[in-house]
Amino acid sequence: MKIAFVGAQCSGKTTALFYVFSKLKTENVNNINVIMETARMCPYPINKEADFRSQLWMLTEQMRQEADLTVKWQTILSDRSVIDPYIYYSYLAHLGKVENQKTVSYLKTVAENWIKLYPYKAFLFFKPLLIIEDPNRPLDFSYQKTIDELFCEYFNKKKTRNIYVVDQKQKTERQEYVLKIVKELIKNEEST
Repeated sequence: MKIAFVGAQCSGKTTALFYVFSKLKTENVNNINVIMETARMCPYPINKEADFRSQLWMLTEQMRQEADLTVKWQTILSDRSVIDPYIYYSYLAHLGKVENQKTVSYLKTVAENWIKLYPYKAFLFFKPLLIIEDPNRPLDFSYQKTIDELFCEYFNKKKTRNIYVVDQKQKTERQEYVLKIVKELIKNEEST
């Protein structure tokens, strides 16, 4: 069972993921692991400086980690998903920074085919919070807002039922809300 934490920068995804993971571990939920955000490991430029090579690397690395961990663990909490590289590349396409538009649809096709083969149990879609200083992320509110809008547009078109919007005002409220959802998903998975 894969649960993806997705959304724009500075929305509390990583903080919530580690909060949930540590809480579940203290409650003796042992067959669980995490996938760290692949962008931080990417050897190529990311965010506004990214290109097709960057997004393809992040997509394939996400797929590799999901394939490796789902063999060994019952529940995977993932900081991002295979959809994220497509969303971030779509942003670059909207700015006119993508020379070959076929590369945008290629990323989308690969990501969506992966999801058909290895679906996510849920997407926890985090809405933006105030941007804080981060050496890996631009301090740019319009960038954050546009990425959020692209996620909204994507999920609205898909009409996916397994999306949980995380929009509480405080990170602590988000953490408790997400913990409740993840516990319920694990409980439902165990009962089937």
